[in-house]
Amino acid sequence: MQIKGAQFLRKEGMTSALINLGGSILTIGKNQARGDNPWQIEIQDSANPRGNHLMTIPVVNQSVVTSGIYERHLTVDGQDYHHIFDNRLPAKLES
Repeated sequence: MQIKGAQFLRKEGMTSALINLGGSILTIGKNQARGDNPWQIEIQDSANPRGNHLMTIPVVNQSVVTSGIYERHLTVDGQDYHHIFDNRLPAKLES
């Protein structure tokens, strides 16, 4: 979806954009609103409350995709289940 969106925006003449779909971010060009510098993508620190970041990644014409069990999980009868697994193992990864 992001790639199609980016293709459409480029076709329409867009030279600077950031498409954010939650854990998937795609950039077009540089951040013109910030002096034509790279987009600064902050990576959430999953061990701390939202707003705490492990690092900031400068990005130009690239994607950054993240996923974490702190965002997507289900608790059933006190047991946490999440969406990250290793299909070689019979059980979920311990978190």
